[in-house]
Amino acid sequence: MKANTGRRYRLYPALRQAERLTNWGHTSRAVWNVALAQRQFAWTQRGVTLRAVGQNCQLTEARAELPWLADLPAQSAQQVLRNLDAAYDNWWNPQHPAGSPKFKKRGTHLSVALPGQSVAVRALNHRWGQVRLPKTGEWRRLLSLERRKARRLGWAKRHNAGRYSKRLRRSIIEVSGRNVRRKATLNRAILDNAPGERRRQLAYKTRRFGSELRLVAPAGTSQTCAACGHRDPASRPGCGRVFACTDCGYQAHADANAARNIEALAAGQAVNRTRSHPRVARPSSRMREPLGSVA
Repeated sequence: MKANTGRRYRLYPALRQAERLTNWGHTSRAVWNVALAQRQFAWTQRGVTLRAVGQNCQLTEARAELPWLADLPAQSAQQVLRNLDAAYDNWWNPQHPAGSPKFKKRGTHLSVALPGQSVAVRALNHRWGQVRLPKTGEWRRLLSLERRKARRLGWAKRHNAGRYSKRLRRSIIEVSGRNVRRKATLNRAILDNAPGERRRQLAYKTRRFGSELRLVAPAGTSQTCAACGHRDPASRPGCGRVFACTDCGYQAHADANAARNIEALAAGQAVNRTRSHPRVARPSSRMREPLGSVA
């Protein structure tokens, strides 16, 4: 009798790696949702059944235009489309209990599908091993380029009257990336208020002052009433800046209402109500690093 066996391993990525894996998980969810919406539209409007083979061509074009999509390994994005094929095949199979494919919400479990050939595992001892994933080592290449640029800038100042050589110009272009001037303002704005950097700053500042940093999933907080706990997307008419509860009539600025919900979640004191309200996970006694999930 042939049986399929497998093992589960827990990853301990560095903070930068964990943040990138989290971003990949959200990108994979977005690829799933967009591909599913496209298939539903093609069937209802044109009677055409799309499969992964046809959508892969459009995926390649989208990766060339969207940097956040191009950051996800191509194998992972293609695997999402193949998984969607399998979900449809199971739905169409009368002997399979699966229902129709559903859209994935932001608060769902994140996962990144990586084919076996793209993952390299090296055993360090009988208990620990090292896993190499595509693109997670790119920051080392950028660091090497930065050091190379610094050395060549120093040489140009000392021996070439500050003039840039062709090699130095190539190093600067490689470090900076494409379309640098057009995206410079946006990049500076993002870096000034990057979520990862904000979290890092809060982490060490709270330890310095003896306070505690609690991480809260913000999903649903902008649609939930901070006064009565009723959750309804209609409470945000037009997704504007005003929150008006459809149940109790409470009104407030949308950001202020969401901030109160996040504060209650962090304290473990969300309003207990039989109607829809945010799920409260009891906060940890200490800050935990996010774990990457590899499927």
